[in-house]
Amino acid sequence: ALPADFTEGVSRIDLAHIPGLSYQLKHAQQQIHINIQPQLLKRQSYALGRASVHPAPAADFGSVLNYDLFVSSGLGSEASAERQTSALLDWRLFGGWGQIEQTSIIQRGPVDRNIRLETYWTYSDVDSLTQYRLGDTVSSGLAWTRPVRLAGLQVARNFALRPDLVTYPVPTMSGTVAVPSTLDLYINNVRRHSQPVSPGPFTLHDLPVITGSGEARLVVRDALGRESVTTLPFYAAVDNLRKGFVDYSIEAGVLRSNFGSRSNDYAHEAVAIGTLRYGLTDKLTLESHVEAGEDLLNVGAGAVAVLGTYGVVSASTAASRFDDQDGHQYGLSYRFTAQPFSLFLSSRYASERYADLALTQGSATAEWVNQLGLSFSSQRLGSLGLSLIDVEQNGMHAFATLPQYACLGRIGCSHRVLGQVRLLTFSYSKQLAAGVSLFSSMFSDLHSKQDGFSIGFSMPLGAKVHALADFRSTEDHATFTAQVFRSIPIEGDGAGWRLSSTKGEFEQSAAAVGYRGRKATIEVGINEFDGDADAYVDLRGSAVFMAGDLYLANSIFDSFAVADVGVSGVTVLHENRPVGDTNGNGRLLITGLNAYHTNRIGIDPLDLPVDYLPTEVSQQIVPREGAGVMVDLAPKRMQAATVQFLLPDGQPVPLGARVELNGRITELSVGYDGTAFFNNLQADNEVRLNWADKNCQLQFVYTAVPGTIARIGPLECRTGTLQ
Repeated sequence: ALPADFTEGVSRIDLAHIPGLSYQLKHAQQQIHINIQPQLLKRQSYALGRASVHPAPAADFGSVLNYDLFVSSGLGSEASAERQTSALLDWRLFGGWGQIEQTSIIQRGPVDRNIRLETYWTYSDVDSLTQYRLGDTVSSGLAWTRPVRLAGLQVARNFALRPDLVTYPVPTMSGTVAVPSTLDLYINNVRRHSQPVSPGPFTLHDLPVITGSGEARLVVRDALGRESVTTLPFYAAVDNLRKGFVDYSIEAGVLRSNFGSRSNDYAHEAVAIGTLRYGLTDKLTLESHVEAGEDLLNVGAGAVAVLGTYGVVSASTAASRFDDQDGHQYGLSYRFTAQPFSLFLSSRYASERYADLALTQGSATAEWVNQLGLSFSSQRLGSLGLSLIDVEQNGMHAFATLPQYACLGRIGCSHRVLGQVRLLTFSYSKQLAAGVSLFSSMFSDLHSKQDGFSIGFSMPLGAKVHALADFRSTEDHATFTAQVFRSIPIEGDGAGWRLSSTKGEFEQSAAAVGYRGRKATIEVGINEFDGDADAYVDLRGSAVFMAGDLYLANSIFDSFAVADVGVSGVTVLHENRPVGDTNGNGRLLITGLNAYHTNRIGIDPLDLPVDYLPTEVSQQIVPREGAGVMVDLAPKRMQAATVQFLLPDGQPVPLGARVELNGRITELSVGYDGTAFFNNLQADNEVRLNWADKNCQLQFVYTAVPGTIARIGPLECRTGTLQ
């Protein structure tokens, strides 16, 4: 590749004037041999990340109702014989315009109540990676902010709309080869990619690295087996943004309190929240956050920096002003991960007068929050974890403008110390022989001087049955629990059951049996606690309405599709895996699809009747989150028949005779024994057969017989001379 200024305004280029190029002209052979240094060749670029999503995400009109129906009744004394019925309902309506969702709880029994949980509309713009949400929502935030529930409008960047997009910085490796070679990329000594490369410079982008500290090794091997090795240490942090990437969230509305116990507990004062993250460089991400409400302003800034291969450090500061009182918060954290070891340190301080919107929902502030986390994982030694959490609360503040929180420890009321927590925990687990797993943990509350520990094991009792036992002890109590269970399968049909018993501080026993079918999951059980027993039935599933049909299935929380084949009894495939057969309407509901990922839906053409011709064996679809897509895989029904033609003397029409059907020249020809295969036949058909200098003509009637290819003939073809 020559510089632009080298060729500008020049119609001919003298090869002798090009640096790094030499040539030899052989007049006798009329040949020119050119030698070019590899760095002058065009750079080859290879992106090793996931392929981009194709085709565009889709959602057809439809609705889903997820339900969880629970009925329990006491079996003991009259006081415990109260029947309790509850239903958790999740309904959503979707289409190309977005999605409307409503969740609620209905309870009947000793306490009757109907509680609306959330109601909202969402729409995702894949091109701009922006998601719009109107209604109930939870604010986005950062590691040093606190989310709140509110009703209003949220506009936020959503990188999940592009699963192929790598948002955090990953290393890039470059080099030059003089002859055709092969590149082998190793990440932590595991080969992750192999790539042939032509002579010249090359660059590998988006290396498939793991998070944390690691080493990338690139081996270049030419045709003669000669190798060159390049090693690159790296540190990949998912909480960091690539240079130039922007992440944001904006919310405006009114705060919501008592979620899950009240349907419509909203404040009257409007609030606004904004969060912004920007990748200034591949090693430095800047953060900012602002919260505003009546008499409150909270502004903060932070940064996340990658320290080479030594981990990630984060720092933040925030200031608030509420009722003419100023407060501030400072935070600092450090994280380092290098298999099999990880370390996390964090400390955050908030002054007594520091206020944010979370206070209006009764969430206490903490003067100090200090955390330490250590973990180690080894196949030979097992997994160990150590954590220390130190929280010192200095009081609770609240908006003076919200009556329900008036003087609940708010600024201006008497200051109350809410307490201190200093908890040290240790955990250990190890996979032993024959599938046996050992696990244990210990804790110590350094402030209240309370200690405890637990130890247990699990083991398989066959292919699907497991046993589990654990012993827990504190200074005052001890309990022992034993379980034997077979889990209900998470996909497909199958049964499961569970038996458990607890002795010690309290007496508890339970027995349950469940079955997961294609249309729902049901579980029936009995619980006994300190002499009182109750029985329950739990039914979980969903009802889907699309394209005029109603489908019953297990709960659907992600995307799905309806394959429309138009023929019953045809096996439908998802990623080449059979998932069921079409119903009497020729359709099948397919659940478990991945939103914004490419999903391949197909059919087994061998299941089609012989008179059907598949137009498409499979399709690739990209469903939107929580929505359904209609997949048209309907085959074409053939009006087909095999017809045998004989000449007047009883001999078959010659092999290879060309066929004209109803006045149109076709690509058909006569086969052995004068037989030809026809498609797209009409009720009345006229055929002309041509061979050599001969032809013959005839007419015949066709009547379709479903599920078969009609056989017609033998028919006499009247001969003539080719015209």
